[in-house]
Amino acid sequence: RMTGFLSAVLFAVLVIGCANIPVKQEESEGIPGPTYLVASMPIEDVWSRLIDSQLYDDVFSPVYERKTLFPGTLFRAVGVGDPRFPSTEDLFRCERRSPDILRYASIDIMLKQNDIALRNNIYYWHSGYAVDGKEVPFRCEFVIHMSKVSPAATRIEVVQFDSIVLAGEKFMVQDSHGIPGYVPDYQCVEPSSHSTNKMLSLLKSTLGADMQGLP
Repeated sequence: RMTGFLSAVLFAVLVIGCANIPVKQEESEGIPGPTYLVASMPIEDVWSRLIDSQLYDDVFSPVYERKTLFPGTLFRAVGVGDPRFPSTEDLFRCERRSPDILRYASIDIMLKQNDIALRNNIYYWHSGYAVDGKEVPFRCEFVIHMSKVSPAATRIEVVQFDSIVLAGEKFMVQDSHGIPGYVPDYQCVEPSSHSTNKMLSLLKSTLGADMQGLP
């Protein structure tokens, strides 16, 4: 009977410990409508400038870093054809699907040949999310979608995906060895307009582009 009681207590602790911690978004400006840039240069020149991973090193200030054997740049810029370019499954890895991601996923693959993905699953920064009033680390990835306006002009759109916060810790049985304990509580969240706007500002200053709203 005592064994059964202890098992029930352990089960209750695991259930409680596995409960997600509520995450509140603290963005006063809200989620903006999709925006894009227009750069007065050929699409090939835009691509050549934006494929440099080091360009993005200072756009955010990391406050947390996941342990990894291969630390590196804040974002790794990859083009279409690179095996690290996100698949449709990658875009929808998080449960919450933003209109921007749905719209981007519906674009024909032939119109994405000049796109660049900024991959990151290591570095976290602050971007307006809080748990119990305390700001928590956030990370995301981006796709830079480019289309030719004319031989001398390019439209650039930024799409944020795989937006995640480190909401604290949770108590659960760890898959690796089956022993209960505390593990990081990573949670999918809505895209952060703060992070998207900072990325747009970086591209704007890099390319000398004009920012416009999508029709």
